[in-house]
Amino acid sequence: MMIWFDRIFPVLMTITPALIVYCTRPHATAATEQAPALARRIYLFTVLALVAHVVAMSLFETLQEGRSAGRTSWVSGFSLFAFFWLWFGCAAPALAARHPGWGNPHGTATPSRPAPARTASLTARHVDSGSMLPTTAWVLGWTLYAACLGGTVWSVMEGVHVSLLLGLALWPGFVWGVRAARIEAEPRDAAGSAELEVAYAGLRRFRAWCFYWCGALGTFLMSMTAVAVALELPMADHLGGIGGGAIGLMGGVLGTMASLRRARINGLLHDLNQQGNSETA
Repeated sequence: MMIWFDRIFPVLMTITPALIVYCTRPHATAATEQAPALARRIYLFTVLALVAHVVAMSLFETLQEGRSAGRTSWVSGFSLFAFFWLWFGCAAPALAARHPGWGNPHGTATPSRPAPARTASLTARHVDSGSMLPTTAWVLGWTLYAACLGGTVWSVMEGVHVSLLLGLALWPGFVWGVRAARIEAEPRDAAGSAELEVAYAGLRRFRAWCFYWCGALGTFLMSMTAVAVALELPMADHLGGIGGGAIGLMGGVLGTMASLRRARINGLLHDLNQQGNSETA
């Protein structure tokens, strides 16, 4: 099973930036002339990165037996490097040229098109119950955390390495993320569009749930790994790696989905600003 993970996981990480660029339609009026060239650039570098991965994996599987340290390092290191380099070095400029939602939602001021007035809502978002998690979710989350705390501490007392206690920091950390999701800056149009307000509330709610599930499931898997090691269960040594990889992949997917939502909101803000400029021209 691990051989297929080593083959496929880096491929998924590598193609994700190009896939997002491909699925982002050029804006009808705001796409730049450089957009097609920048898109071709990321497609080219994605193909080159995939070729490098295929060659490396072929060498590892041909010249080495089993899952060596070199192959493990390649899978994790290459996946992270390829994704972040392709995203920030290629996809981000291509997306900004393709659609204003991925760039500055207020646009760039020109002599013929002045920058729109920027506004901000003074509404206290931390009391907006519509974008907060229900009480039931918090009760279940903290109950699960208490059970994980007990299981992990018991495992350490049974001889499991004390480093597994670090897994207990996941839930409090992501709880902080849930709270932080409610105070992120939310630029508004001068007219104070109700549609934009609803879109921001939906984004806050979505990001809060993302932090919640990453924290809850991550803590649970780390605690179950500690318990499995203490009980000397079969495959206990692989549970942490597989579970950690799954949580990391889930976090990446949810983060990408949140970025797509943010881009749609920025695109809406751009269109609202341009509409306001047209009405005041």
